[in-house]
Amino acid sequence: LREMLFDLGPTAVHTTLYGGEPLLCPEACFKTLEAVRTVHPGAGAMLVTNGYLLTGDLAARLRDYGVSAAQITLDGPEEIHDRRRRTRDGRGTYGRILENTLAASKYMRILLRVNVESGMEFDYTEFRNRFNSNRSIHVYRAPTTYFHQGSQEQGARNFRAIENSVCGDELYRKKLNARFPGCASTTRMCAVILPEGRLVRCWNQVQDPSD
Repeated sequence: LREMLFDLGPTAVHTTLYGGEPLLCPEACFKTLEAVRTVHPGAGAMLVTNGYLLTGDLAARLRDYGVSAAQITLDGPEEIHDRRRRTRDGRGTYGRILENTLAASKYMRILLRVNVESGMEFDYTEFRNRFNSNRSIHVYRAPTTYFHQGSQEQGARNFRAIENSVCGDELYRKKLNARFPGCASTTRMCAVILPEGRLVRCWNQVQDPSD
């Protein structure tokens, strides 16, 4: 990683910590961030996490390593989320994730992703408004059943159907558009770092050691 950064000499560097769940190995996260900062001291970073392990103390330490934002995912309000995301012994995780989200928001910006899909029934607007008083938390919704690697037109239709079924007509009133993720391999000077330290150019190569 250091060699790549030295060779490329980018004017700016941004690191995204993701997994799996990156906070299962926090020291590996800090080691990666430190490696980047030894080459580019002003490097920015963000974290993609389920929020279950993101305590306030850990968020403060991550901030000191340059992490300015965390994406945390909920599967809707507590009664829906806890049916879908439970611990091994069957306990719900919503309460702890919410507690950690509020604690972490004191140290970094929180992008609170709310998964939505057909068949999920809840008042998204009311749910989003619960966080209006915290200016460090931005709530947004993300469909989980559109096909971003297929037809963009089909993906847009799936997106609109899901949004309309869960969120009413808010999508259209606010004139929001579906956004389709790109591929790292088409992005200049982007690399995916695997747990063993190997670098690959595309997310699809993660599980293909021969590529």
